[in-house]
Amino acid sequence: MWKNGKHGAIVESSSIAAVSHLDVQLFQYRLAREFRSVPDATAIFQTKQFLFLPDSIQFLCLIETKLSSEITSAPFIELLPRDVDHYKALKSGQKELTAALKLSKKCSGGEELDE
Repeated sequence: MWKNGKHGAIVESSSIAAVSHLDVQLFQYRLAREFRSVPDATAIFQTKQFLFLPDSIQFLCLIETKLSSEITSAPFIELLPRDVDHYKALKSGQKELTAALKLSKKCSGGEELDE
């Protein structure tokens, strides 16, 4: 772990705005509270999938379920009911989230938009 480096690794932060270049593991929803650690996109190779988020605006929420390295290496993980509720709420608002992200990209380009 590096401290105070321009691109230093951190394990926790009190503010998501202070975080950039976030690497996350992707899980695929299966059913009920279960998520697959090997999604369909990489299932043929039996490998996990990771995604690089270049800025904190793409990070929406943190789950309360505590996942150890043993759990994340299992074929399925089970989330707490509250985390699954967050997932379902985000999934149902996917169109609105996509539109909001597009709008935020336009705004960050220095362009002013009318509501």
